[in-house]
Amino acid sequence: MTVGRVACRCRFWSVLIALVAVASLASGCMWGFVTDSDTGAAVPGATVKVTDSNSVTHTTTTDANGLYAFDQAKGAYPAKGPVTVEVSASGYSSLTTPRLVEYDDNDNASLADMSSFWEIQSFTLAPITTPSLNADLAVTDLYPDNQPSGTLWANITNNGPDSFTNTRVYLTCQATRTDLANCAKTGLGPVLVPLDIDLNAGQTKTFDTAIGLDTAKYWYDALCVVQVSFTDPDSTNDVYPEVIPPPTGDLELEDVLLKTTNEIGLRVSRSGSLSGTFCSYIWYGFGSVKSCANPVPVGGQAYWSGKFLTNTNDTLAEVDPDNCIPETDETNNKFTGTCNTASHSCW
Repeated sequence: MTVGRVACRCRFWSVLIALVAVASLASGCMWGFVTDSDTGAAVPGATVKVTDSNSVTHTTTTDANGLYAFDQAKGAYPAKGPVTVEVSASGYSSLTTPRLVEYDDNDNASLADMSSFWEIQSFTLAPITTPSLNADLAVTDLYPDNQPSGTLWANITNNGPDSFTNTRVYLTCQATRTDLANCAKTGLGPVLVPLDIDLNAGQTKTFDTAIGLDTAKYWYDALCVVQVSFTDPDSTNDVYPEVIPPPTGDLELEDVLLKTTNEIGLRVSRSGSLSGTFCSYIWYGFGSVKSCANPVPVGGQAYWSGKFLTNTNDTLAEVDPDNCIPETDETNNKFTGTCNTASHSCW
């Protein structure tokens, strides 16, 4: 490295650390380099503060080559004797170290030329490295804090392997609210909740989503997702859906039936505590039939439509509870097949 001029006024021709040419250096000049401890690269813009043996503080910054210097042209230079040096730079850990200033680092110094006496003190700074956080964060439950009125709360679990403290994550939640009186649906959210949390590996904590609930009047199809800025090894569990209150029963369309007279009907069953009435829908050929206010059966039961097939037809049927209450399994409410008037059967 070659540096043309430093702000000090003393002159020297060689430095063991690097090839440096410095001109116009002052008597008693203190100078040196600040470098990266990992790479040896210069650290420009570093602050060098020296408190000398007279308790006088001197401060300067390094140039583009990582070089700093104290001399009379910029102000008083540090007095001889023990000093405390503090070096700091953005992106590096600060350094505080004692040094001894003697101004005897030039072997060619001569009393005939006081400008030949230098103090060379160089420093290395360790770069600050942010460890890569690796934690599997998951939403593991959604529930109301009070029944029937309250707010939606979410459980967030850290499945590890890393623990973390005061780390920003984001919880985004939304819900579809269904009116139990008329089945009208209303969207709620999405609501973004920023969280600064501490969570050890294996630990679960609960957070308020601020979405209001009234389970006496509505049921809710809710969903929350947690978002992080660090490595999450399993993003599939970041999203969690929940029906609130949880459904307690199920209506199932077991089969579509044909009597020998080719009257079309449905076999319907229920499980759990589902009660009330249901609607049935049958589409066949060019006809359709809808029937509501059918009482939910205790076990499997046939319901006849009063409609008759005259030809073999593709048939679609569906059943749904009348009272807008969600079921534990809505995938078993439909039937798609063919009904044959010759064999009096549907498949």
